[in-house]
Amino acid sequence: AGAAIAGDGEITNVGIRIAMWRVTLDIVSSAPFFGTGSGGFSMAYQAAAQHYDGWWRTVSDDPHQQYLHIWAEYGLMGVFLFISAILKLIHRLFKETGPYASISLVVLFIVSVTSLFNGHFSSFIEGRLLWIFLAMGLASGLSYGKKQCP
Repeated sequence: AGAAIAGDGEITNVGIRIAMWRVTLDIVSSAPFFGTGSGGFSMAYQAAAQHYDGWWRTVSDDPHQQYLHIWAEYGLMGVFLFISAILKLIHRLFKETGPYASISLVVLFIVSVTSLFNGHFSSFIEGRLLWIFLAMGLASGLSYGKKQCP
């Protein structure tokens, strides 16, 4: 494990994530409040990775940690708003009735937790599925025990 973390061993899934998180933390520490701006992560990552050796210098546009990625791009306020939005969605889905709300709540919990190790919210496949399930879950209250729209 030490070689993977040090960057002098073979690249592993855990090792490369640790490297990406460390470099991303460097980006966050250089601009904690305002971040790099939308779309600025890749260039900031390339500059920050140059201070490391070996495969730690591998450039990435996704640190495989959704919350760090948002913090690096949008700053402290951005990550606060993102987490607040997730908590609000969870609160809202708890109030909804119907099977789609329950499924959406489970999917949101799973994606929120696994986003500690991946960038699910912004990835194409997982992100698209998440947003579809959330829309279904939030809309499910319209047809289950709630007043119908005219």
